[in-house]
Amino acid sequence: MSEHVIAWCAKMKILKENHKITFLHVAEYHTVSYVTAADLGAFASSSVTSPRINAAMKKLAVDKGSEFLQDCSRKASSHGIKPDELKLLIANQGTSVKSCIKNYLEKHNASAVVCGSRGLSAISRAFIGSVSDYLAHYASCATIIIKPPREWLGKSVPVVERRR
Repeated sequence: MSEHVIAWCAKMKILKENHKITFLHVAEYHTVSYVTAADLGAFASSSVTSPRINAAMKKLAVDKGSEFLQDCSRKASSHGIKPDELKLLIANQGTSVKSCIKNYLEKHNASAVVCGSRGLSAISRAFIGSVSDYLAHYASCATIIIKPPREWLGKSVPVVERRR
């Protein structure tokens, strides 16, 4: 959740005191495998995973995710929004961030989710997918997608205003 999403929620006053507000972030990491020197032959068929390296990778993802949630909480406080909970999920190997969020929303019977959009191009969305687009189609609750400010998109976007 970035600054523009928090600012939009504060401006529109959509987060009410009687709502439970959870800031959710999914940390993602990938296990590391390597081939040993003995297996460097032409037909190396085995690789080794290092529990120590993978534990360090997971810890780094958790630390960065926790720091991100704390930063979001501080930003929200400056806009008068106080989350009830900061929730960090870990995407297991082979589980997407999208499905982690969708499953969390279903499990906790959420009434709405507010998410940001990074302004991906059609090609980027096709290759890496869009979390907000996925949630709009598959979440079990209302999905509010906040677009990034035009100046973040790196290009000028024409604005068509209605004539009065």
